[in-house]
Amino acid sequence: MIFLEKMKKKDGNKKPEVIFDRMVPFITGAFFCFLLVFFGVGQYPDSETYLHYYSDREPLYPLFLKVCRMAAGDAHVLWAAVIFQNVLAFFCFWYLYRFITRQFQLNLLFRIAVLLIILMPHLMTSVFTSSGIVLTNAILSEGLTVSLYPLFATILFEAFYREKKGRFLAASYIVALLLALARGQLMTMLLVWLLVSAAIIVREWILLRKSQEQSRSAQPTEKSHRSAQSGRVCAISILALFLLTIAGFVIRQSVIHVYHSAMTDGRIRSNTGANVTLLTNVLYCADEQAVLKAADTLSETDAQLLRGLYAQMRSEKLCASDAGDGFHARIWHHEDSHDKIKFDILGEYLRMAAWAERETLPESAEDGSEIRVIMDKTGGRLMKALLPHCIGSYIATYLYVAAGGFVRTVSLLSPVFSIYALFIYAAAVVLMCVLFRKAQGIAAAWLMAIVLLMTAANVCATALTIMCLSRYMIYNMSLFYLAGLVCVWEAYRIRRGGTSGAEICTQPE
Repeated sequence: MIFLEKMKKKDGNKKPEVIFDRMVPFITGAFFCFLLVFFGVGQYPDSETYLHYYSDREPLYPLFLKVCRMAAGDAHVLWAAVIFQNVLAFFCFWYLYRFITRQFQLNLLFRIAVLLIILMPHLMTSVFTSSGIVLTNAILSEGLTVSLYPLFATILFEAFYREKKGRFLAASYIVALLLALARGQLMTMLLVWLLVSAAIIVREWILLRKSQEQSRSAQPTEKSHRSAQSGRVCAISILALFLLTIAGFVIRQSVIHVYHSAMTDGRIRSNTGANVTLLTNVLYCADEQAVLKAADTLSETDAQLLRGLYAQMRSEKLCASDAGDGFHARIWHHEDSHDKIKFDILGEYLRMAAWAERETLPESAEDGSEIRVIMDKTGGRLMKALLPHCIGSYIATYLYVAAGGFVRTVSLLSPVFSIYALFIYAAAVVLMCVLFRKAQGIAAAWLMAIVLLMTAANVCATALTIMCLSRYMIYNMSLFYLAGLVCVWEAYRIRRGGTSGAEICTQPE
């Protein structure tokens, strides 16, 4: 604060908020420089799957690494990647800070809190999680998505609050597509884009109708004609958004096809491994009765494979029935069991079965690259046979995993922090509802609503395929607390009798 006072004297009559805003790029840049220099390149077991273009990875990050390799050479490819990742993080998080503080006209104390909230998740994953991962330094897809995600959110916010919405909707669509190409779970951001964009159009249509009804100069027949015309435009616009969203999924799949045609032997045309991952989750939830019923519907070879898988899981106590009682015990047991089932047991059994099946094929590639495809197909058959017989346990486990994901979005997973998470979500929803009832608080309430939508989309999609670890849930941590901070700020200003500095521009372009 003393430093700010000195800066204020130096800059004359400029407000401390303006001075602090000028300091933020330097603080943020220094922070990411510290992460880069102190922690260096972060290589993890999954890094090899990106560096060697494994077929069960989405294409964006391997292609990014290929560009880095072309630019910096094999000797410096990793450093080129992490330098770019930290530069991208600096830009995206500074952009987020700039939008929040300007849109809601926060005072100095709240601006300092915004900066701390934005930087907090990067320290959380490196200090308070078992992996100690520094996401912006990691040779993982999260190295890009941790920055692209807040960039997508900020541009989407711009589209929601600004008058000229078209360019922001287009830009946010492109970033959502990049996220979908980086991680399968983030395909849901295309659906978030659709819902938020549709909400923008419907909101503008409602406000336009209200303004037409209040206009005394227009004739009644003119008003009804204009209202019908605006209604048709609204419907056509929403249909266009829906078609664009479908096009996004088609584009994603097409890029995956082209990627595998160019980067692999050309046989693998889509991401494999999805069925294996789903089978892992289904096997974890199954009991002996479900396995026996599923085996009756399979061929003798597949039935024997399924019984062998389940027998080894039971011997190692890796089934849901082996989890202890209580919310946290079930989540932790699932997390401890998932990779053991998928890689140590299921991966080995399916690989042996795939090699046995490969020997019966008339032609086989010498490198055995089709093995992963056979494994995926076999896993799909087992999963489809087993799931109907353990659907209740599967849904219950999914709800536990998703609940843990919601907790990890805002805190750590522990008995104390889980109670805190329940309280903070309840407080956020209540405050959002209260602000929706106040004309001056609607802008802040909409911000919280969009963030909660993004949080639910990320958690529900991730829980469907894998554990909701902190590195997967970290995307919405800053956004949630920023939205909460803005809601508190607007509630404070309304209570003090002041006017909100936030507005939503609703004039059509």
